[in-house]
Amino acid sequence: MRILILLIPLIACTRNDPNHLGNPLTWPIQAVGTGISNTVYNNRRGKVSRFVKQNFAQIKIEIEKGGGPVLFQSMDLARVAKLKRTKLIDELASNPDLYSGSDTEPLVVALMVHGD
Repeated sequence: MRILILLIPLIACTRNDPNHLGNPLTWPIQAVGTGISNTVYNNRRGKVSRFVKQNFAQIKIEIEKGGGPVLFQSMDLARVAKLKRTKLIDELASNPDLYSGSDTEPLVVALMVHGD
């Protein structure tokens, strides 16, 4: 009888109707996948953050000029697609408050949001 009671929730989750939780049997696999994905993202974000901090002054100059090798290298690290770069540079140039101070975080966020 206990087994039947334990199986009822699992059987209910095997229906083809969509739900926000998914099948509980796949939760452990999803958790591992999410953990790996977060680790990869955090690693890439850390590289972008360190690079932007080290080259912040030059990146600001290159944004105002409409591009340059250091800015493009930061976009490479953030995996910003080449087709999106012109639009991103235009957005950054039209919002100098994002990078005008000494805080690099807003620029890192902008790069990561536009990255793949």
